[in-house]
Amino acid sequence: MEGIKNAKYIDVVEGRYIARPTDPKHEMTLHDRASYYKLEKGTDINLALHAMAKAQNNAYDIAFVLSADTDYISLYHQLKNLGKIVIVVAVKGQTLNKVIPEVDDYIILNEAFFKAHLRNEEKIP
Repeated sequence: MEGIKNAKYIDVVEGRYIARPTDPKHEMTLHDRASYYKLEKGTDINLALHAMAKAQNNAYDIAFVLSADTDYISLYHQLKNLGKIVIVVAVKGQTLNKVIPEVDDYIILNEAFFKAHLRNEEKIP
């Protein structure tokens, strides 16, 4: 993830993970992954606020949102109202039926895309 965070013209917006016990009667143990699960928190609101703040400051023309989550549909409407082009990027197999009518365009990342963009492990020292 550090590589993309350092890329030009890209803002990476993250949330945070919190741990919850799989069984409230038993204590979570760091070395026992079966004793807890992780929940992602805050990413949706962080992304929406970041996108709106940047849009209102006219910092971009096109928003590429890497998510098929329908929770962002209100964000897409607001961005389009501000004159931004909204493109959703999803992985093959994700359902975009409710998202496609709300955005300007979409891109599906398929197996061929990932094969073409994987590092050749043999070249890595």
